[in-house]
Amino acid sequence: MIPVPTRRAFTLIELLVVIAIIAVLIGLLLPAVQKVREAAARAQCQNNLKQVGLALHSYHNDNGRFPAGAANDLPPFGTATSAGWGSSWWVYILPHIEQGALYSKWQFSGSSGFTNSNNLTAADTVVIKTMKCPSSPINPSKYAANRISTGQRITLADYMGISGFWNGSPTTLGTFSDSKTNYSNCCTSNSGWYSVNGIMYAQSRTQITDISDGTSNTMIVAEESDFLRYSDGTAPSDVRSGGLYGWTMGASSPPTAYPTSSDHRAFNTQTVRYGINNRPAVVGANGGPANGMMPGGTDIQRNMPIRSAHPGGAVVLLADGSVQFLTDNSSLDVVFAYAARADGQVVAQQ
Repeated sequence: MIPVPTRRAFTLIELLVVIAIIAVLIGLLLPAVQKVREAAARAQCQNNLKQVGLALHSYHNDNGRFPAGAANDLPPFGTATSAGWGSSWWVYILPHIEQGALYSKWQFSGSSGFTNSNNLTAADTVVIKTMKCPSSPINPSKYAANRISTGQRITLADYMGISGFWNGSPTTLGTFSDSKTNYSNCCTSNSGWYSVNGIMYAQSRTQITDISDGTSNTMIVAEESDFLRYSDGTAPSDVRSGGLYGWTMGASSPPTAYPTSSDHRAFNTQTVRYGINNRPAVVGANGGPANGMMPGGTDIQRNMPIRSAHPGGAVVLLADGSVQFLTDNSSLDVVFAYAARADGQVVAQQ
């Protein structure tokens, strides 16, 4: 008989060695895969802001100015005879980010950004990818709290209009002095400061010619795509500039009232006051941070920091349509200078 060759099976030790080698290889590859994924997500985030930049310039070409950061429904922002709570800058650029069908349904009267039933129905459950950073840990379909309680599902955007900066009273940076800043005492005793020395503030009608610092030296939109994370490691809060109402919400006061209005709430905009990805101490009202950084669930956010889940910084859109990655180590003076349109400061690229 011809002998049949025997096959030796793997021993348990050999099998464990193979498994260990595979685990080591996976451990070595995983960080690289994560880096590739984050690089792709950051590139998409930058592309989102580039699309927003193109949309803002397209709007400027059509209207001779950038959209108001937060508007009421009075002319030239709407068609109403009383202010109401109007629409945010996001609404005005809808036709320029391939959302013309949604824009065509919009009614710019009857509190267009707040309680207008036609508009709330049109925006219900709508998720616009251009508004969403893919690196954000926040559920992209998360709906604004007040909308849920009243039966609508309006999302919050991951990018905010920059109204200006505040670092003192009056605001100063070098020889620049800005008195256009007032404390808002509406809705909360800890509501921070609102400045109009940037490009997109409440009722703004800023033209490119108003940006004397140069469009390549001035921010117009920035990320707010991460939770507000506190310095003591407590649970993060979702305090984006859409507040309780979502990406549609604007402002209510007449154009001539800013910045001395008694109600400074200007949703979907922020005044820069802190550094990139700043993590505040938990010392404010309701266990949240003080000095204008409000915990989740409040009706107003004045000074939320520019922040993202990208390692080391956040993406901002400059008024020339280019994007810049500002690192966590960027000095406050640099961030302030980027936020103001006419402070005389030329910013060195970071």
